[in-house]
Amino acid sequence: DLNYGDLGGGRNSQQLIAAFGRTAGTNMTDPAGQARYDSLQTRLQRRFSGGLSIDASYTWSKAIASGYEGDDSDSSLKIDIPELFHLNRQVSRIDRTHNFQISNIWELPFGHGRKYLADRGALSHVVGGWQVNNIISWLSGTPFDPGGDGSSNCGSGCSQRADLVGPIRRLGGIGPGTPYYDPSSFAIPAPGTIGTAGYGILRSPPNFNWDLGVFRIFNITEDVNLEFRGEFFNFTNHPNFGPGNSAFRDDDVDDNGFLEIDEGRDERVIRFGFRLRF
Repeated sequence: DLNYGDLGGGRNSQQLIAAFGRTAGTNMTDPAGQARYDSLQTRLQRRFSGGLSIDASYTWSKAIASGYEGDDSDSSLKIDIPELFHLNRQVSRIDRTHNFQISNIWELPFGHGRKYLADRGALSHVVGGWQVNNIISWLSGTPFDPGGDGSSNCGSGCSQRADLVGPIRRLGGIGPGTPYYDPSSFAIPAPGTIGTAGYGILRSPPNFNWDLGVFRIFNITEDVNLEFRGEFFNFTNHPNFGPGNSAFRDDDVDDNGFLEIDEGRDERVIRFGFRLRF
């Protein structure tokens, strides 16, 4: 926004108001900032053999970028004031320090053409032909900012953040009245200043997810078959949480549930279906 204001300068300090009396935001699309990604990536793979394949991967990484208001780099910078551009540097909002993934395809060894119950009997027809697929994920939480509704404090050219006044302590609380981080580590910045707590210095809880699929193909004729699909997303219904309430009011960091997580996401979804192939 070219019509940014100075720290604590109020509306009259906006650049285009002084020059032209223009009050509206004036965005310029231009390359700004930079990004860097470093990682260690590992992978173990068992290629499909004997009805089973397994793929496991782990990534240890860090992504650093200029801070944007959105999740993508086409959003506005958090600080538009040119002499303070360096404060936009942060751990990227899409950063995941640890990312472990494991997936597999398993054709159960029962029924015709398999190791067990291959006699084409009644039981062979019931338990044969099934396939089980899994995708299991464990990821670190995403970075977020301890900040708030502070435009009146730091001016129109920045996204306000808290002052860091003590060591960051993760309390691990989930739910109203039990903050995930200790709010006493932060304070409201003085008017006309931007807080000392950097952008992206806190992380939401880690995420775990297990997706399970169960499939079977019923051969009707040589060219026609019917596939049954049972899909279970977040099979264990494990609760996953975002950053919660990372914003404080201008008057009190202890008000409005600052740093409390009061809702989950990604509840279990179950889906059944049939697919006719011909």
